[in-house]
Amino acid sequence: ARLMGDAMQLHKVTIVPRGQALGYTMNLPEEDRYLQSTEELCDWLKVILAGRAAEQVVFGRITNGAVNDLDRATQIARSMVFEWGMGASAAHLQVRADDYALSEETKRMRDAEQRAITDAAYRDALELVERYRPYLDKLAQGLLTQETLERPEIDRLLEGLEPESNSSLDVGVERAAPAPEANGHGSLAA
Repeated sequence: ARLMGDAMQLHKVTIVPRGQALGYTMNLPEEDRYLQSTEELCDWLKVILAGRAAEQVVFGRITNGAVNDLDRATQIARSMVFEWGMGASAAHLQVRADDYALSEETKRMRDAEQRAITDAAYRDALELVERYRPYLDKLAQGLLTQETLERPEIDRLLEGLEPESNSSLDVGVERAAPAPEANGHGSLAA
């Protein structure tokens, strides 16, 4: 979450079991947001899939512990492609599961795009976990010592870890057009 910038700051993490969960993280946005860009959603998928990626990197195998994360990641990727027109080949179209008029080819394309989005997010999560493993180990050690960490302790343990993505900073910001050039006579060129 820290690597993905300010979109969903890590507020609390615990290894104390609650219900079916063996532990959990709590992310809180810095501000109320109602819209998310494709880039933000892809970043969020990396965050969701990072627990499974950490299992793979640290233990060399995966468990069923990420079942809720996989469900959430699947739902986000599915909505991106099926509902929100964020698929590569079906951009600007809804290709919803309840649309029985879709061809089998369109359904295969839609399903492949959903899978490609989650596969790319998982590959990126694996790469980030491997690259920043020392920070993961510091956080894990802190959790073994205290069981629950709040944002100040998390910030202290992750000091120096800067975001890899700042996609949340671009939302609502107009892209600056290049400044017009002068034509040498003190007026702007047409």
